[in-house]
Amino acid sequence: MADRRMINRIIMSQAKFIKMPLSAQGLYAQLMANTDDDGIVQAFSVMRMVGASDDDYKLLVAKGFVRPLNDDLVSYMCDWSKSNTLRRDRKEDSEYQSLLHEILPDEPIRKAKPRADTGKKKGGNKNMSNGRPLDGPWTAEEKMKRIEWNVIEMKRNIINPHLLQK
Repeated sequence: MADRRMINRIIMSQAKFIKMPLSAQGLYAQLMANTDDDGIVQAFSVMRMVGASDDDYKLLVAKGFVRPLNDDLVSYMCDWSKSNTLRRDRKEDSEYQSLLHEILPDEPIRKAKPRADTGKKKGGNKNMSNGRPLDGPWTAEEKMKRIEWNVIEMKRNIINPHLLQK
């Protein structure tokens, strides 16, 4: 599961979302935060973590925000793809992908592919791997030099504040 998730502002601005109780809105946010890379979440465990009621979950299902996939409340977040996009080489396939395909066969499922930043280096450039940069234009060593320079510059400005008034 990824560390970052987004919730589309347009979804949260809809009347059908705003009219729900705050407890159901909070459950929706927690479910979105706990989804895997295919938009699937184990709703039962999330509900227990946040103390949400079954009525909140049923309201999300009735409003079309969540689709239950089985009796254990493994659920699909219907608006997940509107809120979150992933590079295919960063995606990890869900353990419930077959269940999603079985229950919702028309739902598009993106397949993961190998990461673009791994593999053997080719060529003479130490910053490249298979022709792609490893971590942007600077290596970790160059980033550290820039940070050290910024720290030195900040200390100099603290000691001599008149240098800032140029």
